[in-house]
Amino acid sequence: MAQTTAPQAHIETTTATAHEAVPESAGIGALGVNGPLLAAQIVNFLIVLAVLRAVAYKPALAMLAKRRRMIEESVAQAEQTKAEAASSQQAVSQQLAAARHEARELLDQARASAEKIATEITSNAEDQSKRLLDQARVQIDQERAAMKASLEGELGGLVVAATERVLNGKQIPIASTDIEQALGQELRQHGA
Repeated sequence: MAQTTAPQAHIETTTATAHEAVPESAGIGALGVNGPLLAAQIVNFLIVLAVLRAVAYKPALAMLAKRRRMIEESVAQAEQTKAEAASSQQAVSQQLAAARHEARELLDQARASAEKIATEITSNAEDQSKRLLDQARVQIDQERAAMKASLEGELGGLVVAATERVLNGKQIPIASTDIEQALGQELRQHGA
């Protein structure tokens, strides 16, 4: 053998003793696996797996299931809220349309009422003006007749006075009432 250094020599001796310590048996031992140690590790793994499953895995799955339910409930609630909002929006739209329709009807009624009142006021004003005009005509006719009678009387008096002046002392027996009557007939015939 060639010269070896101290560390290499130690590795070669350890490897040689390790091969000599393991009996050369058949089966799993031939692969260099220690059977009881492997069995203990498998049992140990199963215990850790059972503990982890009970302590960590089941609570984690329960928490995930709870979150999934909460998310599904939130989505369902959001959809319900959305449907309610759409329904409320539709109800509000219908109420607004009804209010607009009612407002239009009220405006139409107010216009019709205003037109009716205006017509009544105009009709009343025309009737009142006709009555006042008729009353004024009657009053004017009455005043004209009164003035005519008054003028006839005054005119008769003036004619008598003028006739007396003209005759100035000539004695003609004519009564003043005869002159007034004759004058009144004359005035009536000529357009009064």
